[in-house]
Amino acid sequence: MTATSPKLPTGPRFLRRMVVLHSWMSVPAVGIVLGCLLALLSLTSEQWHWFATLSVSYGLAVTPVTMWFQRRMTRPIMTWLDTGEDPRAAFASLTSLGYRAGAMGGISWVVPVALVSAGMAVRYATWGWFETGIMLLGGLSAGVVVGSILGYRIKIVTAEVREALCAALPDPAERAALMRPFSVRSKLLTTSSLVTLVPVVFAVMMAQSESSNSLSDFALHWQDVLLSQLPDGSTMEAATA
Repeated sequence: MTATSPKLPTGPRFLRRMVVLHSWMSVPAVGIVLGCLLALLSLTSEQWHWFATLSVSYGLAVTPVTMWFQRRMTRPIMTWLDTGEDPRAAFASLTSLGYRAGAMGGISWVVPVALVSAGMAVRYATWGWFETGIMLLGGLSAGVVVGSILGYRIKIVTAEVREALCAALPDPAERAALMRPFSVRSKLLTTSSLVTLVPVVFAVMMAQSESSNSLSDFALHWQDVLLSQLPDGSTMEAATA
């Protein structure tokens, strides 16, 4: 196949594929962040409303920037698909696209939860380090999932374009010189470390949340017991006088 082959997408269509893939990956990421909040925090309806407002505002503000980054990452590939020019630049861009898109997908979930958490801390005096840590945990978890799946999924989606570029650059040595080295060992080490770290931190946060709830329930229980033993018509001030 060549750049003009009808089996290959056009440049704009290739970009749309990348945008759609990134968009679909937002669904599990949102579920992970919300799951962490629901499991570890007890937010009021007002706090949920403020959280949603901050999240939507961030999304609207950052979408044009994200689109610009995606277009910039795929520009050499789009140029080759539309004109057949500079297959070397297209091949170099394509072979590193999965790594860059995965890193971008991961960072794009850690940064917003940090900013939203900062906004919640400004709005609510009771929002402390524990709540911020849970938000960051959710963002890190979403980033690990999105970054890992996105990086591997892009390799599958772009397989036909990669094969066409290999045909346009038949020299293996030339292709090897254009590739960004990232060994399987490094991929496995990075992914497995993050996948192991996130559940451990989640378990620590869950234990902290449950212990705080248990202590609060214990104190409220004994408060109810003591109040029930007061004589009728008496007050707490009178009982402690």
